[in-house]
Amino acid sequence: MLNWQTMPPMLRGTVCGLGGTLTGLVLLGTGLLDPLDSAAKDKAMQWHPQTRTEESPVEIIGIDQGSIDQVSELTDFSWPWPRAFMGQMLEVLTRAGARAVIFDMLYLEHDVERAEFPDRTSDESLGRAAKGHGRAVFAG
Repeated sequence: MLNWQTMPPMLRGTVCGLGGTLTGLVLLGTGLLDPLDSAAKDKAMQWHPQTRTEESPVEIIGIDQGSIDQVSELTDFSWPWPRAFMGQMLEVLTRAGARAVIFDMLYLEHDVERAEFPDRTSDESLGRAAKGHGRAVFAG
């Protein structure tokens, strides 16, 4: 067994580097750093909020707890909103002249079946609206 004290400095540096890399990969792979990552991003946005000029051609429509509550009051839709509702929003944005719409959401499974949209028609509604727009991007 090698003695740390007598180990050549280059080998000690290599062992430390490999140990740090392995530790980082384990932490990333297990998701243990996700809460810290989210908290750091939230703080960064609070400290340096993005400002927007009137000439900006980009509009960001964020979904926060306030908008979730407001939509729930107006439509009785709980979160996650039905895809058909997102399709209706896309149709409104298309009529308003949006040249491109990017959805930064994950759509990994079929929409939950709801009384308002039986037989998975909610997924189809969003698909039709995206095809009708022509430049809708799903980037989640």
